[in-house]
Amino acid sequence: VSYLGQNIKDSKWKYMQGTSPPQTDEYNCGVFTLRNADLLSQGLAVDSVSYGTTKDEMDVFRKRITIDILNGCLSI
Repeated sequence: VSYLGQNIKDSKWKYMQGTSPPQTDEYNCGVFTLRNADLLSQGLAVDSVSYGTTKDEMDVFRKRITIDILNGCLSI
């Protein structure tokens, strides 16, 4: 944790468990990872109800990721 800097306080991290829907393709792994982080950051459940795994839903989330990066809301 020391290489992350002084602002990271691992004692403030909370373990959360959920069951995200399975990824059914070979190219959406990054989108699934960011979707998990997005849901958790909003205090929402990581489950098939709130997730959205259809191609259209993944495309919408991929566009949201792009918009967030371009607007400086998501650091990469």
